[in-house]
Amino acid sequence: MSPIQHSFTVNSRWLTYLAIGLAVYALIELVESVGLWLGKRWGEYFAMVATSIFLPYEVYELTEKSTWLRVAALVINLLLVIYLAWTKRLFGVRGGKKAYDARLRTESFIEVEQAALSAASPGPPGHGKPAGAAVQPAGDAPSSALTPAGAISPRPTPPHSSDPPNGTA
Repeated sequence: MSPIQHSFTVNSRWLTYLAIGLAVYALIELVESVGLWLGKRWGEYFAMVATSIFLPYEVYELTEKSTWLRVAALVINLLLVIYLAWTKRLFGVRGGKKAYDARLRTESFIEVEQAALSAASPGPPGHGKPAGAAVQPAGDAPSSALTPAGAISPRPTPPHSSDPPNGTA
């Protein structure tokens, strides 16, 4: 009997178990997607769990009948689980959460600073100021004093009421 013909002969108890299993898997996928969307670390753990949840079933299927498609599915899923554990530093791999957080802190601030500097520089892309150049806020007059790269130039002092306008005496 083919699997399709067999599906028409299952009893209601089996369909109930199947529906419960599908609902649990859908809930796992929902939690995973919310965690990944919000950028939470637990979402990455759920992604690994959802990827590896069928590995025991795939091994069992290989013991029943070995085909190239089943072997390929098992190898791909194993590679995905290893990739997730390695790149996301899950379960203590490559330093775990401490190394993961340190990498996020070091890269993100540098990338944000470089993006802000390149967005503030006028002209075509790729021809902006160097990464360490100071950015002058809009509305400020350019300062004649040279400042080191990355330093904030002092803001010009506002004119006093006793100062003559436009530098005339």
